[in-house]
Amino acid sequence: RFSLFSTIDYFEIARIETVTSTRELAALDQMRKHRPIQKAQFNRPVTVPPDAFDGLIDFTDCHFTEFKAQCACLFSPVKFENCSFENVDFHGTYFYGGFLMRNCAVNGRLGFECGGHNDKGEFALIDSQFTELVDFEDCWFTGPFSLNNVTFQNGTNLLGNIGTPVSVTFDVPPSLTAVTGQQDRNTYR
Repeated sequence: RFSLFSTIDYFEIARIETVTSTRELAALDQMRKHRPIQKAQFNRPVTVPPDAFDGLIDFTDCHFTEFKAQCACLFSPVKFENCSFENVDFHGTYFYGGFLMRNCAVNGRLGFECGGHNDKGEFALIDSQFTELVDFEDCWFTGPFSLNNVTFQNGTNLLGNIGTPVSVTFDVPPSLTAVTGQQDRNTYR
């Protein structure tokens, strides 16, 4: 059984300088061991290191002040279910194994820009709400992409920026069902 206060070796603490709390370090340790995490609250940023990360990102019933995985190559499927977030930053992150966000709420910014690349899994947002702009600028989705029962209160540029160098590319036509909010915001400047 996983405890957020499990022992972490000093090598890991020295390597991850951006995460300063024991709880967040323990979560990163559990991700590296391919263990799902449930019913946790993170008051400091949870930060996945850049570059290749072969751990499991699987959270259920969790709250995050901030979750960051910038410029990361994530090989295992990424899953957030019944989670709430203040801010999420996946800038430049590739979701090779796919991405699922189900029954989640993001009350701040959610950025996927310059990412995608879901070669071996579906990218799906299901039964979720987003209060700020959800930024997909310059994403390339190489596998299936779906939105189902999603609300964008401040819109998204998923279908915007047409004719610019940062419009989203889909190798497989996206499936968009019961999506509320502007989906074609133009954010290219």
